[in-house]
Amino acid sequence: MFRNLKENACFDNSDLYRLVRYSKRKITDEEINEFLKRARKDENYNIIGYYENEIIVGLLIYKIENDSAYIEVISVEKDERGKGIGTKLLNQIHETHKNVKVEAECDSLSVGFYKGLGFEILNNGKNYYEEDLFRCIDIEKKE
Repeated sequence: MFRNLKENACFDNSDLYRLVRYSKRKITDEEINEFLKRARKDENYNIIGYYENEIIVGLLIYKIENDSAYIEVISVEKDERGKGIGTKLLNQIHETHKNVKVEAECDSLSVGFYKGLGFEILNNGKNYYEEDLFRCIDIEKKE
């Protein structure tokens, strides 16, 4: 079950912090708190939780700009991975926002997820930590 967490999210929730940390591995609790506050206040951001048995197991945070949706966080609990939850979260973008191109920046650990969904993968250089970064574009929505 999907829940919009934008209005009613409790941002000191350790489950929410853990899910953000899975997507943004080198981030402090203070940085997570500031990121979530900023996302909550910005009308272009969407915060979606995926729940099973009243427990959050997936999180999607994305920003809409013009005709594109930029994924900031997509994360699934470790024990729940491989069950299609990440795909359901991505599909939620297309159900909510028709005709948007979905884009994400990810590291080498996540690039296979996007590649498996048919995204075009572009090497985006290295980040501050000298890790490879990739830009992933939903080619079905690409103009």
